[in-house]
Amino acid sequence: MDCGAQEPPSYLSYFSLITSLVLSAITIPGNLLVLLAVYKDPHKELRKPFTIFVANLALADFTAGSVTEPMACYFTIQEVRSGVVKDFVVYITHVSYFVLCTTSVLTLGVLAIDRYLVISHSLWYKAHVTMESATKVCIIVWTVSITLSMVYIKTGFISFAFVFANTAVLTTSCVLVFSYHSIFKTLRSRTVRIGVLQEGVNQCFEAKKSLMLENKLIKLYMMMLGIFLFCFVPSCAFIYVLYFCSVCDCITIHWLRDMSFFLVLASSSLNPVLYSLRMKAFRKAFISMVSFERKRVKVGIHLDQPGLSSENPNSSEDVSVAIAAC
Repeated sequence: MDCGAQEPPSYLSYFSLITSLVLSAITIPGNLLVLLAVYKDPHKELRKPFTIFVANLALADFTAGSVTEPMACYFTIQEVRSGVVKDFVVYITHVSYFVLCTTSVLTLGVLAIDRYLVISHSLWYKAHVTMESATKVCIIVWTVSITLSMVYIKTGFISFAFVFANTAVLTTSCVLVFSYHSIFKTLRSRTVRIGVLQEGVNQCFEAKKSLMLENKLIKLYMMMLGIFLFCFVPSCAFIYVLYFCSVCDCITIHWLRDMSFFLVLASSSLNPVLYSLRMKAFRKAFISMVSFERKRVKVGIHLDQPGLSSENPNSSEDVSVAIAAC
């Protein structure tokens, strides 16, 4: 059913507007923090292929939060005011949505493969995976995403959403399940080998250490997989209903369209928590950047005080000494 000419109910437009604003407010700061951490790298611990993939994910999600979601706000405002949305607004909103979400989804798959290679084929990974090769993979991901998303211009939102669900999302789901299953098998076999090779106290200590690491990684990867499925399985289900339902009325079509749209975008707001904030190197970088900014603010406040002017050079020297000590 073609519902493009029929206005959605006003309450749905207001709901979509508020949802877009909330998602944008959450998505932009978290992903911007990740990008700044990788760029500044205060402890020189983030110059790794893995962080290139994390930065690529953050870049796609940050752009979605700063382009797609604001455009979705403008889209819904136009729906509420006049009921007519200009074609260029529709195209920018939908094309940016598909390009950025496809990039984000494919990068999640790349991250899963990266972790699988690190754990299951560590020697090969160290010999072949470099910063340069990671950058090339990111360029390929963006190229595939842009090329695939251009099909939307010919097919329209619902038809291409069906393509999106059956290509990027389905492929990434299979990659995630395969990678995490293989990681669990590798970790389990390592734990068993350690238990066989070690003896006495060392056996107990090493076995417990490996088991703790295994449990920690399993919880992390299961959380990643759970969030991915939580966002994308309902969205894909809505897309299938949109594509195949011939008796749905236009209000139902509009609801399914918006819910599938926002569920995919919701993953962009959760990715920084799952792939960055839970990792020690990123947390250290975040803390260092925040601490540095606080010191700058404190120093600025002290310099603005009357006693610390050019007329009181001794006080200025004290501040300089304090800065150097920091």
